[in-house]
Amino acid sequence: MSELLLLIHTLKGTAGTAGLTSLHLALYDWERKLTQLNGTTYNTAEYANLGQHITQLAQAELAQIHALLATSTHVDPIASTQNASEALSLTQLTTELNTLKQHLLEGNLNAVHHCRAVQAKLAKNSPFTPDVIALCQSIDELDFEGALSQLAALLVKMK
Repeated sequence: MSELLLLIHTLKGTAGTAGLTSLHLALYDWERKLTQLNGTTYNTAEYANLGQHITQLAQAELAQIHALLATSTHVDPIASTQNASEALSLTQLTTELNTLKQHLLEGNLNAVHHCRAVQAKLAKNSPFTPDVIALCQSIDELDFEGALSQLAALLVKMK
């Protein structure tokens, strides 16, 4: 039983670190349940249920990750004809941020590359640079909901 508890505890921590919330919560519940039963006889059918439950949750989490990765295709977000020394105009920045918004709404990992490209093209002395840097950090962390909020605030600020 102690080896099983150790395994569940380790998997729970890994799931939490990886952001696999439903799996983390299920493992937390199982860890608590097994800790309470430690030292008592436990029905082997319950162990089978544990394995099936964890497998189903892990497969669901992996399916979500796979779907997110499947929507990611490399598309150059900013025309390559633009010189690296040119800064984005307000109109160009607005257009690029609206494209970024679509990627975020779709849960598309192109948002990561797109934000980095916008950040690279933005003039260092632009009043929007700190906002774009923070936005890209949220996107890098795959916090698309937080990024959408930051993006909305940035678009209002730009008006």
